[in-house]
Amino acid sequence: MLHNVIINYTRRILGINKKRLFPSKMRSDDVWLVSFPKSGNTWVRFILGNLMIDYCKKGTTMNFNTMQNIVPDIYLNKKIPLDIGFSPFPRIIKSHEKYTKKYKRSIYVIRDPKDAMVSYYHFMKDGHNKNIKNFSEFLKDEKLGIDAWCKNVKSWIGNADVIIKFEDLKINPEKEIKKILELLKIKIDEEKIRESVRKSSFDKMKELENKDQSWKEKHNLNKNYSFMRKGTTEQGKKYFRDEDINYFNEIIAKNGIKGTLKKLEYEKN
Repeated sequence: MLHNVIINYTRRILGINKKRLFPSKMRSDDVWLVSFPKSGNTWVRFILGNLMIDYCKKGTTMNFNTMQNIVPDIYLNKKIPLDIGFSPFPRIIKSHEKYTKKYKRSIYVIRDPKDAMVSYYHFMKDGHNKNIKNFSEFLKDEKLGIDAWCKNVKSWIGNADVIIKFEDLKINPEKEIKKILELLKIKIDEEKIRESVRKSSFDKMKELENKDQSWKEKHNLNKNYSFMRKGTTEQGKKYFRDEDINYFNEIIAKNGIKGTLKKLEYEKN
């Protein structure tokens, strides 16, 4: 079974799956936590997971292995229990899919496309040992590169109930998490929110990754790959050559989302 899970997850990451994935049984109050890969989805999952555990006083801890039982990944298992057991929180399910009307309530996490491309490049090249010659080649890949990013983002802008920018999350995570809690109509003490953010810092997550790396097998990840690689902004400046920038701008224009980037304050980068 684990072998099949690994194959399915890898096929999704490589853009081979043609069918969108949904739980075996849907709930009307399901909330989808979506992003293009390597845009901050896992970070938000950790914060929400820690918040759910603390608020509901559950005797468990949030780490890379328990995460699937708290804020599940649809690519690892479609048979998600109807009641995960963190009431009043609904089921919050992680996905990287494009928008569909089946996502009744949704949170979309977005990151500067140049930074997302750099992080995703390392994820595929170093994490999955994918044969990629260089960053420029990755950027132009139809299923993984900037065109895929544009199509994912374009499908969600105007459809997501809440949009969380990775960059805003770094500046004021408590403010961004409150947006999600407003969607869920759950009031939580600010100190609890701050504590959940603290437990989900880059250093804490890095520590948890290094402590137990057994979870990487489920994701078909190279054990030597550092999932918590940098978590910084403006990485694109070190990778994008002039020809990459020209191609990037060409694809952004082709997809008609230059205005979206400007509105999100990504165009300046």
